[in-house]
Amino acid sequence: MAQDTSTPKLPAPYMSYGVFNKSIETLTETVVPTGPLDRRVLSEFSGADFGALISGLRFLGLVDEERKATAKYRELVESSKDKAKFKECLLSILVDKYAPIIGKLNLKHGADRKTFSHCRLMRFPYLHFSL
Repeated sequence: MAQDTSTPKLPAPYMSYGVFNKSIETLTETVVPTGPLDRRVLSEFSGADFGALISGLRFLGLVDEERKATAKYRELVESSKDKAKFKECLLSILVDKYAPIIGKLNLKHGADRKTFSHCRLMRFPYLHFSL
């Protein structure tokens, strides 16, 4: 049997936006460490929230395999000081990572039935659209 040598796909994040946003707020108030993000740096999170956060950050390309912040994460944290810039930076990251799912979805006008069906097939039950 042939082995799959392609790059393994990371699972989509199941972190809450509140946890994600709190991590950015924390690092904005202090500094993004050059070493790994760990519980010493983000001590206010429970073990489950911390695990979900790291998984989500890894999926989004914001931390590497050693949990070190990438340049993209540093840019996002820095941009959080300007709300418009932060939205633009975050949207760029999300569109890049979710492109296989959202395709050419017009983000200003919402989802069409095809996108909704695709999300359900990809097991994204938490994505709800008004159709």
